[in-house]
Amino acid sequence: MKKNILTLLLCSFLLFFIVACNSLSVAEKRGEALSLLDENSAFYLYFSAEKNQDLAKKLIKARIPGISDKDAASIASRISDFYAGIGSEVDFVGQGSFPAIGISRALSEKNGWKKKLFAKVPYYTNSASPLQLSFPKEDLLCASSNVTKILERSLTSTNSLNEKNGWQQWLSSSTSDIAFYVMEPSLWISAFTGKNTGAGCRFIWGELSKSGDKDYSMTLYADVINQRALPAVKAIFTLAFADQGITLNTNGTIVECSIQSISEDFILRLF
Repeated sequence: MKKNILTLLLCSFLLFFIVACNSLSVAEKRGEALSLLDENSAFYLYFSAEKNQDLAKKLIKARIPGISDKDAASIASRISDFYAGIGSEVDFVGQGSFPAIGISRALSEKNGWKKKLFAKVPYYTNSASPLQLSFPKEDLLCASSNVTKILERSLTSTNSLNEKNGWQQWLSSSTSDIAFYVMEPSLWISAFTGKNTGAGCRFIWGELSKSGDKDYSMTLYADVINQRALPAVKAIFTLAFADQGITLNTNGTIVECSIQSISEDFILRLF
C-alpha cells in the first residue's frame, strides 16, 4: 500500500514537473524572441508560420527581393514562429529548426554569401540581399539589414518581457495565429490608404485568425487621443475596410473594429 502511494506521488510530481516545464518553455520562447527586437520600431508582428505556410512564403517573398518561390517555401517550412520589428531598420526573428549542415550548404560562397563573426557568432552577408542572416542557435534565425545589432542585444538579453512595453505584453499574450502592434499609427494607416489621417490614435493593435482556406478575420483596436478625434478615426477605418465587412464599437476612447474577411494579399498590404 505504501509503495503504491509513493508511486502515485512520484507520478503526480512528474506530471506537475512536465506541465510546469512546458509552460515555462513557452514563456521563455516568446520572451527570447521579443527581447531581440529593437524597442524603437514603429510596428511589431507575431506570426505563426507553421499554421500559415502559404502566407509565410508570400511575406518572405515580399520582404526579400529576388528570392525564388522554392527558396521562400523552404525557409517558411523551417520556421514555426516568426517575429518582426519594422522601423528605420527591419528586424526578423524566426524560431524553428535550422540545422548547421543545411545552413552551410545554402549560405555558401558559391551562392554569394560571405561568413563573418560577431562575438564568435557567425553571420552571413550577400551583396544581392538587403538582409544579413545569423543562426545563433539551431532553433533561432535572426535577419536584419544590420544583424549585429540583434546579436548584440542577445548578449545582454534576459529573455524576459518588459512589463512597460505594451507591444511585448500584447504579442506574448495573444493566442491568435497573427498579432500586431502599431507604435506609429499615422505611418501604418497612410501605408495602405494613401492618406495621412492616423494622427488621432496613440496606438493600434490587433490579431487575425483564419476564417477559410485563404481568408482571415481581424479584430483591431485603436487608442484614440480624445473623444473629439473619435469620428475621424472611425471614418478612416470604415473607408479602409469598406469592402471587407467592418463593424465598429467604442468603449471610452478605444475603438474596436471587427473585420469579417481579409485576403492574404490585403494582409501583405498591412504588413
